[in-house]
Amino acid sequence: REEVDDDALIALLRSPSIWPLRMLDVNSTQARDESGRWLAQWPPLAHVSELTLADNALGDAAVVALAASPFVEGLRKLDLGFNPLTDEAARALAASPHLTKLTWLGLYSCQLTAEGMVAVLTSPRLPALRRCVIGASGFSAAHARALVTAPHAPALCELRLDWFRLGDEALVALAPWRGFEHVELLMLAHNDLGAAGAIALANAPLHALEELDLSNNAIDDAGLE
Repeated sequence: REEVDDDALIALLRSPSIWPLRMLDVNSTQARDESGRWLAQWPPLAHVSELTLADNALGDAAVVALAASPFVEGLRKLDLGFNPLTDEAARALAASPHLTKLTWLGLYSCQLTAEGMVAVLTSPRLPALRRCVIGASGFSAAHARALVTAPHAPALCELRLDWFRLGDEALVALAPWRGFEHVELLMLAHNDLGAAGAIALANAPLHALEELDLSNNAIDDAGLE
């Protein structure tokens, strides 16, 4: 891993010779909150449509600043995976008035709980969201019901819920969710699912489904019929 400190990264981005960028990948550089806050105030960010900040040391303060920045209004893709982010960051993204064009969001391998996930997936301020790669701990049937009863559901075409350890009870509660209606790719590997979960999934509104991953679950013949 090549470690770049905040000062070096900021110095590079200040150089007019690299403007205007359409895609900015600052993956695995150990960028910290100072870089995130500086990016939020960087006018050329308005030209960037794909921003990758994965596998760094960004905290909630950086994401809160980015979510509040008018310069993120052109973003289509935002990858924040593998950063020590909590629900505060998820709530800031969900409440942002500037991310209406965002179609791809990565919040995997962070420190989110199910409350942060629910905030993102029920937000009417992310109307263009189509692909969501998210990780969260503690997802229960109560959180599933919160998604199902929320007035807004995203029109996702890709949803990755690997390693959530959902269990049958949570998946049964989640099955009626309107957010499934446009999903083409659904990843549910390593979720402690059995026959009851598989049967509930068979009755979910997965009208557009093309690819389903149920590997490493304990689904018996009854669940596969």
